[in-house]
Amino acid sequence: MAIVIEEDKRTATLISVAGWVAVLLFIAVAVYYVFFKRPDIIDERVPPHFEKVQEVSGINLKPETILDDPRFKLREMLVPSPQPGNLGRENPFLPLDMIGQ
Repeated sequence: MAIVIEEDKRTATLISVAGWVAVLLFIAVAVYYVFFKRPDIIDERVPPHFEKVQEVSGINLKPETILDDPRFKLREMLVPSPQPGNLGRENPFLPLDMIGQ
């Protein structure tokens, strides 16, 4: 005698079909808003301090007028330039106990 177990045959119920339609609709709306919808342009008034930026950006700076000025040339160096020193070992791959040899 053989034991036969039949699997339940699931029929598409109205709830499962509605669930799948809702999931697909959600994905379609998300794809539309992420990839195809243009963002709304926000009208904002330019703050007053940004208007002064245009005035400042129009100034032509000439570094040679500062560098050739005698007052600039008279200034003294308060911080000395760094001197090149001994930068490490000759052979960095030698073990530390062979440094003196």
